[in-house]
Amino acid sequence: MSYDLGDTVPLSVQVTDGAGSPTDATSVTLTITLRGGGAVADTTPTSPTTGRYEFDFVPAQAGLYDVVWRSTGPAAAFDDVVDVRATARRVISLADARDYLNKVAGGQVDEDELRTMMAGAVERVDRHLFTRAERDAGRTLASEPTVSESQVLAVKMVLAEFWRTQRSRLGGRGAGMAAAAAAIDSDSGPAGTATLTVRLTDLLGPPLGADAGGVPQPAGSFPPACGWPDPADQVTWGRW
Repeated sequence: MSYDLGDTVPLSVQVTDGAGSPTDATSVTLTITLRGGGAVADTTPTSPTTGRYEFDFVPAQAGLYDVVWRSTGPAAAFDDVVDVRATARRVISLADARDYLNKVAGGQVDEDELRTMMAGAVERVDRHLFTRAERDAGRTLASEPTVSESQVLAVKMVLAEFWRTQRSRLGGRGAGMAAAAAAIDSDSGPAGTATLTVRLTDLLGPPLGADAGGVPQPAGSFPPACGWPDPADQVTWGRW
């Protein structure tokens, strides 16, 4: 699950015996490690009820944290991952995004899923607006001093596309969170629906990023269509 930097992350595990009933363990350890960093100190859990162990984790920096629970007597293990997000500057507010999706896509909008898709939508528009070198240097629409109405509309358009296509492809509510962050072009739909690249180009002009997406143009020459066998080799059979 994702949390914002500054949130308290409630971690817990339930230890059970062979029959599935809660039971206290002889010992329980909790290890929290920031990927690319080190282990978090002072992670001793408390036990408010039989077999239940809890720890309130307050992360000091953003990133992915590996959470590892281990117990003895009985021996048990549980692993998890916590995603802590840095405070993000956005192009549109959560309220605006939710209102827009309710109008164009319908259905209930989950806030955590929406925030992930909003980040993916901004990344997709960044690929259109900025070169790879600019993006590698940290430039993003979310940090620009001014944002045009066309740029805001572009983010909303990509967000709606993510919302529709990721849910339909991956199986409904909650399924599109991971995929949304990967900036992809939608497939051409019925009646020649334009790709995101075409629609973004219409709004924002030609893409600057070399990896902005879209369908590459054919290169080189292609032989003419032919069939088999060659009509010249056909034999006309007469009637006996």
